[in-house]
Amino acid sequence: MNNCELKIKIPNIDIQELSKNEQLLAELLNSNHRQELQEYILDGLGNKDGGPQATLFKVKNFFYNQGERKGAFRLTFIVQRRYCCSDTKSCQEDYLDFDFVIDNDILVAHTIYFDWSLNN
Repeated sequence: MNNCELKIKIPNIDIQELSKNEQLLAELLNSNHRQELQEYILDGLGNKDGGPQATLFKVKNFFYNQGERKGAFRLTFIVQRRYCCSDTKSCQEDYLDFDFVIDNDILVAHTIYFDWSLNN
C-alpha cells in the first residue's frame, strides 16, 4: 500500500489550540482532502462489496512536539456499505495514524492504511 500525504493549510491557528480542540483539524479538511482520503481508503480495502464509502472523519490523540515541529494524530472514520440486492447496510469504524511536520502554515501529514478486516 502506498503512503498517503495530506497538506493542510492551518493559517491563523495556534498549533497548541489544535491540541486542546482536536476537531479543529478535522474541520480544516476540505473537499479535496476528503476525496483524496476516500479514494486512498477505498483503494486499500480488500472487499469492495456494498459500495463502501468513508465518512464521519474525526481527529483523536493529537500530539505536537514544539521543539521538533513534529507530531501525530489519529483520524477515525466509518466505512459504510449498502448492499442493494438484500437492502442491508453495514458500517465499521477504522482509522489512519498520521505523522506530521509543520512547514510554515502547512501541516504535512503522512500515513499508511492497513485494512484490518479478515478476507478469507
